[in-house]
Amino acid sequence: MSKTWKFRALSVLAAPVIALGFSGEALAYDGNTVVYLGSYGASAATMIHVDNGDSFRVYDDRSDGHGVRGCLERYMPGYGDFTTIHCSYNGGGTNTYSYFEHDVKQEVDGYPARYQMKVCTVDGADDTSPVACSGWKEFAE
Repeated sequence: MSKTWKFRALSVLAAPVIALGFSGEALAYDGNTVVYLGSYGASAATMIHVDNGDSFRVYDDRSDGHGVRGCLERYMPGYGDFTTIHCSYNGGGTNTYSYFEHDVKQEVDGYPARYQMKVCTVDGADDTSPVACSGWKEFAE
């Protein structure tokens, strides 16, 4: 075998592995939902619903002196509004995440289940006035 042929074969075989390695575990599954505060690649915070296992991750993406909080809400047909299921604070610093689990259902009390989530920068776990927030991102199972 020539060196050129070996190199080509190795390149073809390595491409899918490299692509999977850079895709990120949490972002690799099509059923995931992601909301950014800012834009992808330049965000201050990210919240991801990892559909495989129904976990929620709240990432601090920027070293800006703020922590981040991500919240999950579910629509309650009887009340005609969304209600908070869980919020998670991450004060661990850049490139860290906090997480929680919640069983996202297709149906609740005979109605199709609707959820929404958003992520905000905050000044501490008890901060009730966020510095900035993403918009709400709606999703369903």
